[in-house]
This record gives sequence, structure tokens and C-alpha cells, in this order.
Amino acid sequence: MGDSTGKPRIRWLAAVVISLVIPLGAPAGAEAQHDKTGAPAPAPALTGSLPAAPLGSGGKGDEVVETKWGPLGAGDRDFISKVRLAGLWELPAGQQAMQKSQNPKILEAGQHLIDGHTALDQMIRNGGQALGVELPNQPNSDQSGWLTELTNSQGDDYERTFVNRLRAAHGKVYGFAAQIRAGTKNELVRAMAAQTMNTVFDHITVLEKTGLVDFAALPSATVLGKSPPRTGHRLHEHRTVATLLTAGHPHHGIQFDRHDDPTPRARRDRRSRRALALGQTQEGHAPILTGCPGCPRCRRPRDRASLDRAATDG
Repeated sequence: MGDSTGKPRIRWLAAVVISLVIPLGAPAGAEAQHDKTGAPAPAPALTGSLPAAPLGSGGKGDEVVETKWGPLGAGDRDFISKVRLAGLWELPAGQQAMQKSQNPKILEAGQHLIDGHTALDQMIRNGGQALGVELPNQPNSDQSGWLTELTNSQGDDYERTFVNRLRAAHGKVYGFAAQIRAGTKNELVRAMAAQTMNTVFDHITVLEKTGLVDFAALPSATVLGKSPPRTGHRLHEHRTVATLLTAGHPHHGIQFDRHDDPTPRARRDRRSRRALALGQTQEGHAPILTGCPGCPRCRRPRDRASLDRAATDG
């Protein structure tokens, strides 16, 4: 049996999202209007739909501030700012495509960019204002360079550059929006991230329909949940069965050479820890003190005799 307690909350949140992009007094069904390309028509903003917070009150840096929609952190602010930045060059790119190309598929993609980013930008500006987040008003240097590149290219070269620049950019925004959607603690940001994903996915789809996307040039997918490879400074070439931190420095450790010990790993680890606690060495397992290169606190001797003394002296 479903829980009905969350339904009013869901309806309220849906109303908030709609209020970011649909004006009061708009004709019924205005949010569903489409042009001949099938792209959703941009909806004017509802001014005053959400109370505006003082500019900058949404926090800066790593600061987490409380809002009526939940905590607002650095990742949330970064998301809002990046979506705004994306619209500052992707919307003009769509407008330019409508002037420079006669290819029906490019024209369709350009129209989707115009319609989608017009509505998305209005939502982000309203949401940012409600949360007190300062937003950029000019594209960054990379984005300005991409627009210049598109302006200077012509014909087939223009169409391929347009499609691949926009497809790569939308792929990054989509992944970032999904990360925020999955992890944000702020309900308003969560709703904006969901809408961003919908819009960006539509743009990715229509760009790929052109048949001009160079998929080989896109970043390769990574294994989800895979940890990055460990790196560290070793003073020997043997494999180790345990790395035990000493109290002197969080970057120092005691490592025991494995050699050919057939003892199961768990038992070897326990034996190594006991030996370290007792200040002992074991036959075939010479303790080696390691340090992080370049750290000013790494002042311990590194010759074998001194290392053995350091381990046995505790």
C-alpha cells in the first residue's frame, strides 16, 4: 500500500518547477506548445513566482547555507553557474546555425538549441535569484573561442564543427547534471537538475540525428564505482601484504616484504601488526619505513640499519 504523505510535497515541488518557466495568465497548454520542428516552445518567465533572495546570500566557496528548499552547497552553486554559462554560448550557436546552414537536420538542431536554452536559461536565472546565487553574464574564454571558430568556418566544415562542439559540450553538462540530480540536498536544485537533464538529452538526440557526430572523438566511458589506481613512494620492489600507519606522520607507514611466505594474507597481516606493536622484526619480513617524497616532515633515515633500529625502537 503506497504512502500518500509525500503526494502533497511532490505536487508542491512540481508547481515550483512550473512556476520557474510558465507565466501567470499563460493560455492553457502553453507549456506543451511546439513549433514545426517538434522542439518545445520557450515559455516566458513568471516574474515574482519565487521570492528573490539577496544577491550573494546563497554562499560562496565551500560554504553551505540553509534555504527554504534545503541546504545549498558549493556543488549546487557550481551547477547553477555552469548551466547558465552553457546557455550563454549554446543559445547563440543555435541562432547562428539557423543563418549559416541550409541542412534541414542542422536547422532542426539549431531550433532545438534556441527553444531549449531559452526556457532553461530563464529557469536557471529565476532559480538562481530565488537562491541568492550570483550568475555569470558572459561566456568564458573557451566558449567565446568556440563561437569564433563557428563564425569563421563555412559549409561542411561549419556543420561538422557545430555538431561536434555542441555534442561534446552537452555530454559534459548531462553528466554533471546527473551527478547533481543524484546527490543534491536542495529540492529546488534537484528539480532544476532534472529539467536540465531532459533538455540536454533532447539536444544530444537531435545533434546525433544529423549523422555528423564523431563518436570516436568523445571521451570514453569509465567503469562506474571504480577507484583510481593507488600511487605511493616505495623504497623496495617486493610486493607487500600490509601498510601500517605510524603515529608520527599520516604519510608514513611500515611495509613488510612478502618474499615467499605461504601464510594466508589475513594471518600475515595480523602477524605484521603484532610485530609492529611489539617493535619486533620477523624472519623474512624486514620492516621498511616509507616516507612521502618532498614532505618537509619526512626527516627519518632511509638506510637499512637505521630503518631497522627505528622499527625496533618503536
